[in-house]
Amino acid sequence: MVVLGGGAVFAGLCQRRSEDAQVREAALPRCVAKLGDEAECRRRIDAGHEDCAVYARTFPGRFSGARSRLDPDNYLECVLLSPTGWVEKKRQAREAEQAERERALSGH
Repeated sequence: MVVLGGGAVFAGLCQRRSEDAQVREAALPRCVAKLGDEAECRRRIDAGHEDCAVYARTFPGRFSGARSRLDPDNYLECVLLSPTGWVEKKRQAREAEQAERERALSGH
């Protein structure tokens, strides 16, 4: 039983690493199209890949049976902004949404 469970976990990790590598490769031409500088894009991808791959991953519901997925658009945005810049942008967006909900509830 333990061997089967360990094998499933290992297979899941291998699949995640493969998906991360595919998204990373696909991000380079998209980054170059936005920045126009391949060397700069490679630097940003190298610097931010680990964090951006974590931040841009979406997780389905626990019992859905679906696997997690790396969103290539969020990954590219994270690489372009830097992981810290991406997190800050998302925080500001959440705060703006919360303020809008509060205004809507208060009738203003």
